Amino acid sequence: MKRTLWIAGALSWLAGVGIGINALLRYETAPQQRAEPPRVWPVESRIPRPGERATLVMLLHPRCPCSRASVGEWERLMAQCQGRVSAFVLLVQPSDPTANGEQTDLRRIAAAIPGVQVMTDEGGMEAARFRAFTSGQTILYGANGTLLFAGGITAARGHAGDNAGRDAIAALVNRGVAGRNETPVFGCALGIRRIANERSLREMHDIANRTAQLEATNQNIEGIVQVSREYSDVAPITVEKHKILQILVNLIRNAKYACDESGRRDKKLTVRLTNGDGRVRISVIDNGVGIPSENLIRIFNHGFTTRKDGHGFGLHSSALAAKELGGALAAHSDGPGQGATFMLELPRQSPGRNS
Repeated sequence: MKRTLWIAGALSWLAGVGIGINALLRYETAPQQRAEPPRVWPVESRIPRPGERATLVMLLHPRCPCSRASVGEWERLMAQCQGRVSAFVLLVQPSDPTANGEQTDLRRIAAAIPGVQVMTDEGGMEAARFRAFTSGQTILYGANGTLLFAGGITAARGHAGDNAGRDAIAALVNRGVAGRNETPVFGCALGIRRIANERSLREMHDIANRTAQLEATNQNIEGIVQVSREYSDVAPITVEKHKILQILVNLIRNAKYACDESGRRDKKLTVRLTNGDGRVRISVIDNGVGIPSENLIRIFNHGFTTRKDGHGFGLHSSALAAKELGGALAAHSDGPGQGATFMLELPRQSPGRNS
């Protein structure tokens, strides 16, 4: 009888161990939410992206136990790429001050890798711009600013070793082609608000005003260019805030450059918000250098630019973002020296949402 009970107890214990191991394996191999990064480099990003080679970004949470494995794979990846890529590790700044120790330690390890720049992402703003939600998320953009890869570079949570993500990135950087352009991401949540995918009712004049104020400060516009804000009362509409900001930041920056290049003393920039035909229109108007008619028809083409330091994907990415919102981006100018107007039109309801 005792022997029978002992065997039954042993079998029960083994079954419990098996269940526990199985649960652990499922946890380690369960992919987390993968990023949905913009198809072209987000113009509002503060990461210094060079134009002559690809740019690689990895976002980490300093308290995620999987982060060390991701950094280990990052080091192997850098050795494979041999200086052909600009690499950035972003440590998402947590709200918990007790995480500072982990951040310092992880920063030291990542910074020791040759060719890697380590940055702090305060408040997860860059993570939001790249629509990243999981620690270990890795994103590769080509020299022309187009998205090439998004995924993880470990085969499971905290597991170092050969993996499809690392192989794909190395192939894209070294040979320009790879068998895949996305892989699962294994890690902890970055712990940021889902700003990029968050859709809610917003007062459009608040978004326009905040963007104008922010860019006026960042671009040193105030005092050099007269900035006017003309806002009509408009009803709240359903929008993706991240995409609206991406478009407006780019338009305001371009207007500032146009004013600078005009040589005029009375530089003016106006942000105007109006209603019309069930749509909301945001106009960014400048009295800068203007646009020749032959350039108006191709100004939103990828790679087209008239600036010496331009890359030709800012307006292109803005036009794509407007289309994704169910709206449109248009430009008007009476010609050289006559300034320009860029108009973003948005429907009251973004695509994919019920009224």
